[in-house]
Amino acid sequence: MHHPSSPKVYIVIVNWNGVSDTLECLKSLENQDYPNVETVVVDNGSTDDSVKLIRNRFPDVFVIEAGENLGFTGGNNRGIIFSLENGADHVWLLNNDTIVDRDTLTHLVGAASASCKNGIVGSVIYDYEDRSKIQFAGATINWKKARSPHIYTIKQNSMFDVERVNGCSMLVSRRVCNEVGLFDDNYFLYAEEVDWCIRARNNGFRCIMEPHSKVYHKVSVSVNKVAGKNTVMRYYNTRNFLYLTDKLCPHKSKKTYIRKFIFKQIKKDTANFIKLLLSSVLPVKLVTAQESPKLFAIKDYLCNNMGKTRFINK
Repeated sequence: MHHPSSPKVYIVIVNWNGVSDTLECLKSLENQDYPNVETVVVDNGSTDDSVKLIRNRFPDVFVIEAGENLGFTGGNNRGIIFSLENGADHVWLLNNDTIVDRDTLTHLVGAASASCKNGIVGSVIYDYEDRSKIQFAGATINWKKARSPHIYTIKQNSMFDVERVNGCSMLVSRRVCNEVGLFDDNYFLYAEEVDWCIRARNNGFRCIMEPHSKVYHKVSVSVNKVAGKNTVMRYYNTRNFLYLTDKLCPHKSKKTYIRKFIFKQIKKDTANFIKLLLSSVLPVKLVTAQESPKLFAIKDYLCNNMGKTRFINK
């Protein structure tokens, strides 16, 4: 759809073996009332006939075949680059395991258009099953505890500033992409949107929530497809928040925060820590990453082993 007076928006959706969710998401997008929009699906090497089914059902959707699992960061970056090359004024990153209201995008663009400094705009995320339950209405960043706890109540009826939005639904301006850059591929999965929001704010942009923009989300569907999903989440959350703290924490005490966090995890899992140390000098592995994902995450952070890990299926 094209309307020259409205900013051009490209919707980017990353799919990885989630064709049923992606098709449902695309179906909900057909009803959007925003007039100048294109949709891009980046397929991360799916093996469930996703590409064929999406192209057959939605021939007007651009489908980019990555050929491998590039993660949330790499898949979205591929779609963002395509969107910018084709003249996007804004890119709307949307999880494939969501559905949206008719006016979800219109409210996002309205908030972004209120000021050129409104660089990243997030939707309020509601539960897919219980539409009255809020999953995300903003978040804070607790550097000392290496956490970014969600806010579950809407602060006001108009847009408001937050420390970061949720990557489940975020509208990013072309200016942010050009001046700040894209997702940091070192994350692969989890905490990447926290990084991007901090960098945007450090460059003078605002990160805001638009409470009238609503998205309904099925929790962690893509991660649920991976064997040992809790291992995956604990590993990436631990490793990536350590990396995030090292990279972007504004406090002089950030190295102290990192050391305390690491020592706390070692104290919780001393037996496996000893096994991990012994495994580095013995010809056998005494502990696996599945048994102790946080210790392996700490090890990989300290060794600068970032990006995709062995926990994600090819």
